[in-house]
Amino acid sequence: MSSFDLVLKGGRVVDPVYGFDGIMDVAIDEGRIAAVEPWIDVSQGKSFLNMSGRVVIPGIIDPHVHIRTAGHRNMARVGVVTAVDVSAPMSDLLESTMEVGTGMNVACITSVHRFVREPRPSRSELDRMLDEYLSSGALGLKLIQEPLPHETIIEAIVAANERKAFVKLDCGVTPEGSNINGLRWIVEAVGSDLHLDIAHVNSYCRGQVEDPIEEALEAIHILDGKRNIQSESYFGIINGTNGKIVNGVPLNGTARYCLRLGGYPETAEGMKKALLDGYCKVSEEYRGETILLEGKEALDAWLKMDERIVSFPINIPSIAILLATRKDREKRFVINAFSTDGGSIPRNLIADSGLALVKYGALSLREFVIKSSYNPSRMYGLLRKGSMGIGMDADITVLDLERCRAVMGIARGKVIMVDGVVVGRGGTVITTEEGVKTVKATGLPYDIIDTRECGLYS
Repeated sequence: MSSFDLVLKGGRVVDPVYGFDGIMDVAIDEGRIAAVEPWIDVSQGKSFLNMSGRVVIPGIIDPHVHIRTAGHRNMARVGVVTAVDVSAPMSDLLESTMEVGTGMNVACITSVHRFVREPRPSRSELDRMLDEYLSSGALGLKLIQEPLPHETIIEAIVAANERKAFVKLDCGVTPEGSNINGLRWIVEAVGSDLHLDIAHVNSYCRGQVEDPIEEALEAIHILDGKRNIQSESYFGIINGTNGKIVNGVPLNGTARYCLRLGGYPETAEGMKKALLDGYCKVSEEYRGETILLEGKEALDAWLKMDERIVSFPINIPSIAILLATRKDREKRFVINAFSTDGGSIPRNLIADSGLALVKYGALSLREFVIKSSYNPSRMYGLLRKGSMGIGMDADITVLDLERCRAVMGIARGKVIMVDGVVVGRGGTVITTEEGVKTVKATGLPYDIIDTRECGLYS
């Protein structure tokens, strides 16, 4: 009689939490890790998979994505097993997971601009916003988009902290802007008392204020030792920003900077020329994935878009490497985790770029696992993820080190991707007690976490 649902046979298992790094077998039963041993008889499993020549690690967690619809497939095909959408309303995430989900675990925090219409909302309005977001199934809120007054930003963080809700910030919401000045201000403003997650640190090190390397070193310096602040950074060369035009000028300051950096006027005509020249690109969903349009195709798509999200090649690889690898004096990573800010934008590069750093020697494989799985699991309080101990969720990513890519994804014991082909369906929604009623009504499986246990508060 079979003891396990699945046995993964003969792979190199790497798990920093339990000290695994060697050829071992992994048994999975009822969606959990049931055994990790040097040898497990395959007859004990209902099925088995040969992992010879592969590396088996805890499932990759992307702590910052924008899923929409194509994002599900874009992420699953590159080995992501758990993803957190950090902008959309929870209703969108639930709908897309039901319609085009790929079997991943998904969670959401929702942007304040989807609720706050006035630059100075009252505290009661902020509390009402949190009530709405948490009851919808989201884990908390994100401060993003149009700049808000300093007082509003701090009041929103305080409101989330008092509820022990997750709170994330894009420095573009500060009056200082999406740059090193915005990062300086927010880190000083929260001090040591408030708790905050800061998005994509490399976005503030593009040379808008000083030399990019100097900005990155300063970012590391001001974040070093801030245990009440957690952060992530991504590898992608392209950004994703609002390309909306208001009164003939790009509304978004980052879009204006990108045009200026490329030598284009900061106008609607400058944007059109950048699109035609291929410097600016537009994402479009195609057969369940995302492609980047260039030239006239990009211009035509941009003219028809409502949100007009566009991408410029302005992220600096040397900055991404510096932020990905820098540690503090206690040998802990200053920037907690890898992210992509991708999903629907085609820059889902945690495995590809992270493993390239391993191959180069800039990171050990153990360190790659810490930044791609363990640390993000703790950032969000996903305490049954991020390692392969007995009883942990059977979320696993299988790697091919030679090709620097993920070749299999397993979510809660079910294979969702094989060699880049997505085979999973649906998904498991991560929510809180306050959101269970809403999520349960969809019929999707769900997992309840306590945000008091996320890295911000624990």
